[in-house]
Amino acid sequence: MPVFNLQEFAVDGIIRERDLRDAFAHFNWETMRGKSVHIRGCGEVTVPVWAYAMAAAQIAQYADKISYGEEAAPIPVFERKTEAG
Repeated sequence: MPVFNLQEFAVDGIIRERDLRDAFAHFNWETMRGKSVHIRGCGEVTVPVWAYAMAAAQIAQYADKISYGEEAAPIPVFERKTEAG
């Protein structure tokens, strides 16, 4: 399962909206197509709530499932509905 870590998008220890939007514009989201993706929820950098929302919105366009939080106890956030279910 791919792990998406917003900490990696910090510049000088801070996540700024402009920098994050630019990074997301150049990120290869196709690597998440059809997969279950986990958004890591903890770390040394403080991640604003809006950054998690932006990430989830982007990932949901490609992934089949999204979870959040600690990898040992993930919290389901999104699951793509299939025609059969």
